[in-house]
Amino acid sequence: EGLDRGELLRLALGSLPIVDFEPARLGPHGVVHDAQTDEGSAARDSMHARLPADVFIPAGGRPHTLNAQNVDAFFLSDHTRPSSPIIVEGANLFLTPEARRALFVDGGVRIVKDSSANKCGVISSSFEILAAHVLDRDEFEDHKPTLVVEILDKLRTLAKLEATLLFREFTHYPGELPEISTRVSTCITTAKDAVLDHLNDRPDDALALFATLAPEHLPPTLATVAVDRVDRLPAGYVAAAVASFVASRLVYSEGIRFCESLPADRLAVIALDFVDAQRETRQTVEAVKAAPGLDDAHRAAVVRLLSRGGARATLDL
Repeated sequence: EGLDRGELLRLALGSLPIVDFEPARLGPHGVVHDAQTDEGSAARDSMHARLPADVFIPAGGRPHTLNAQNVDAFFLSDHTRPSSPIIVEGANLFLTPEARRALFVDGGVRIVKDSSANKCGVISSSFEILAAHVLDRDEFEDHKPTLVVEILDKLRTLAKLEATLLFREFTHYPGELPEISTRVSTCITTAKDAVLDHLNDRPDDALALFATLAPEHLPPTLATVAVDRVDRLPAGYVAAAVASFVASRLVYSEGIRFCESLPADRLAVIALDFVDAQRETRQTVEAVKAAPGLDDAHRAAVVRLLSRGGARATLDL
């Protein structure tokens, strides 16, 4: 069952087309289609609707492939079950808003919208740009094996933050996942713009915050080099990076409803104060862990409460 990963790797490393897949390496139900033929093209274009799967991840394809006119084909022959209960929209705009809505309402399909599913691609591009600023080509080649491992590890952590927030909001509040995804992006952008506007006239503050926050938000090797060579970075880049760090931390920690409730004229100051409050909370947590006189159960309870809500309580909003 499934595809032979070794054979797929052979094709990938050799830049070979799918039609070169060795038939002997196919499973008992496997078949190779040539998409250049009418039959193969039809099979490719309908595969997502014909084959049941635990998760459907469109990682390519034309925008609006699933739309209001053809979304019914995504349901199996009994017309009640979707071919996949979860769609992770790896390809931009693969589904139209109408298709997303129909799949959720009629089939209960949970859809991770492209703005969330593709976020790590945007982030990895930002790491690439940063590396180009602070590393010479030979240095980049020397660091590349380590950078690849560290970047993948960071992307997994960030993807988990996104998924945790999406499904936490979806579980506890009304709404559809695509709508929640859009609100997450809007909250981050709004907070980032507010903090960036605040920092534009405060370059020294931006530099100090970059030195503090970069080690927590960037892959370790890249963070170390970026902090040491911050003079290679344009002032606007430093401020934008800090604004992104601060906004992401606020939204992923406290959720979209809290962020949407904050007054626009105070958003930047509150977001920056939140970063300070988190730092104070972490120090308090370490003090509680080392404090004598508490049994393990009470110590764990205090640490859990501080970790979950200490920073927000410190803001006293």
